[in-house]
Formats: sequence, structure tokens, C-alpha cells
Amino acid sequence: MWVPGQAILRVAVATVTFAAAGAALTIAPPESASPAAAAVLDAQQTAERARAAVRAGRFAEALPLLERLRQINPGDHVTWRDLAATYRHLNRPADEAQAWERFLRISPADDEACPAIGFAYERAGRIAEAADALQRCITLLPEDAASRTALAFNALRRNDPQQALALAQAARARAPDDGQAFFAAGLALQRLERFPDARLYLERAVALRDADPDVHFALGRLDEQEHRPADARREYERVLQLLPGHAEARHRLDGLGGRR
Repeated sequence: MWVPGQAILRVAVATVTFAAAGAALTIAPPESASPAAAAVLDAQQTAERARAAVRAGRFAEALPLLERLRQINPGDHVTWRDLAATYRHLNRPADEAQAWERFLRISPADDEACPAIGFAYERAGRIAEAADALQRCITLLPEDAASRTALAFNALRRNDPQQALALAQAARARAPDDGQAFFAAGLALQRLERFPDARLYLERAVALRDADPDVHFALGRLDEQEHRPADARREYERVLQLLPGHAEARHRLDGLGGRR
């Protein structure tokens, strides 16, 4: 149980009396409970309610409870983690990024927070800050493949395919079956117009991430670049199976004459 100040307080908060038959239990708070004891109990109850709301996916309910907890005990890393998750679900990426920043000050070597902070900054449109945060993560976790893959995609957004390729290859060296790393490498090679190599990586990414519409769309675009319309149609049709509202895949499929 989390307690403010990282301390365990032994507090007499109730008197317990048993009925004669031993079946009834009555709990009554002492009349003279100290303010400190009451504050501890209130914080515990707030934490329990907040965690329950997060677990149940009731993020709007959890938010004011978690924001209160961060004021009571700003050194509790669990509160910052739950706040980050809550902000993400409420589509507040800038606040999510700041919550991850506070979390990482307390728990710096966390392989969940590291890629997550980069994605939060990117969703907030702060691409350079995302790159800085992910580079810090790589320094803290030298063997973390996920942060390298995330930074590879960030490099693509910064129009640096050479750096993206190097990062994706470094991620693959640490996680040989990471489909996202193959995807990032394939996109980088495609940008560099190394199309045969790009195909090898994108086809491997599809094999590892067949349920990812973005991977199929990238391979379809490569098929178009290499004048393989039948293959491109197949990939765009797969995209629309996975994500029927993918407007660009629908547009490109229509341009190829649709299903044949």
C-alpha cells in the first residue's frame, strides 16, 4: 500500500469490537484521531480509488484523484506512471510527456517509459524533444531495442533516413525478431531508393506484423514504385481488411483499378 512520504505509520484508526456470537464486526474511528493520521488514511483511500479507476478504464474519474496524489506525494513513481497512462487515454500528449519526465526522474531505467515518452512528445508535435528524450533513454538503457526503433521512426520524421537505418539496424541487433525495427529499416531504405533491400525488410516486417495496416501500406507503395500493380493491389486490399477507413489505401487502390 502506498503511503505519503515513503513512510509506514502505525496509526490507531479504528476500534474493533466483536459481537458475543463472533459473527458481527464493528469498526468505528477514534474520536481523537490526529490530523496526520487522518491525512494518511485519506491519501490511502484516494490512491485506492485512483488505481481502481485506472484499472477499470475510467480515466476521467481517475484524473482528479491522481492529480491530487501527485501533490500529496510527488516522489511516488506509480502515480506519475498512472497519470501518464490517463493523459494518453484522454488525448493530452503534452501532459503525458511531462508525466513520463517526472516518472523517469524517479525511475530512470524503465523500458516501458522510455519509448512511451518519445511517442507522447511526437503526438504533441514536438519532434525534436522526442528525439532528445529517446536519446536519453538509449544512454540509460544501452540494450533497449524499443527506444532505438522509436528514435529510428523519429529520424524518418526529421527526414534523416541514414540515421534511421543505423538506429533500426542497431535495434535489430538487440531484438532480431522485432517487426517494427524491420519496418523502420525498410522505410529508410525506401527513402534512400535502395528498393531491393527495402523489399527484403518490408516483406520481413509484414511476416512479423501481418495485422499492422501501416506495414502493408508501405509495401504497397514500394510495389507501385517498382511497377508491380497486382502486388500493390493485394497489399492495399489487406490494409482495407484491417482498417476499412484507411482513405489513402482506398484512393490508391481505386487508382489501380480496384480488385481484379
